[in-house]
Amino acid sequence: MFLIKITLFSYKPKQLYKYTEYNKLFLKKKFKKKVLFVKQTPLKIKNKFFVVLKSPHVNKKSKEHFKYTVYRRSITYKIDNFIFLFNFITLFVKIIEIQKFLINISIKKCL
Repeated sequence: MFLIKITLFSYKPKQLYKYTEYNKLFLKKKFKKKVLFVKQTPLKIKNKFFVVLKSPHVNKKSKEHFKYTVYRRSITYKIDNFIFLFNFITLFVKIIEIQKFLINISIKKCL
C-alpha cells in the first residue's frame, strides 16, 4: 500500500478549490475503488511583499508596494498496487500541466 501526498500551489484560490473537487470526482470515476481518497487539507497562505522605488534618481519617499499570495492545498491518497500508482501519477501530472499549477509529490510505502 502506498500513501501519496500531493501539495498544489496556486495564485488563485478559487481555481485551486475547483480543481481539487473536480480531481476527486474524476479519479473516483477513472480508478473506481483502486484509489482511496483519504483527506484534503488547506495549508498556510504565503504572502510575499516587494517594495520598489518609483524613481531611480531621487524621491526615496515615493515607493511602490507589491504583494503576491501563494495558496496551497494538500491531498492524500491511498493506492494498493504499484501499477495503479504509476498510472495515477502520470494521469495526475498531465491534468496538472493543463491547469498550470505548481506541484510537489511525496510517496510513502505503508505496511
